[in-house]
Amino acid sequence: MLVALGLQEAITHRMTAPEIENRLLPRGVEGQPESAYVRLVNAISPEKRVLRRSLLAAVMNVVERNSRLSPSLAFFEVGGVFLPADAGEP
Repeated sequence: MLVALGLQEAITHRMTAPEIENRLLPRGVEGQPESAYVRLVNAISPEKRVLRRSLLAAVMNVVERNSRLSPSLAFFEVGGVFLPADAGEP
């Protein structure tokens, strides 16, 4: 339905870094600590050491990289986000 409305689907990595997601926060607002993310044991790079908690940072990165190609952009992504389980949960 979104494609029929003219939007393009973005497919991004599920792996990120807390600093990348924290770029979306207003100045002076402290982001989530790394312990609030699902951490990868065998990360392929420092920029991909945790699993994302939000789709917004990745989609905004796609917009940032493609903004020079078109004056009007419309993207969406449907994908998983990962929140750590509470210590009491199995």
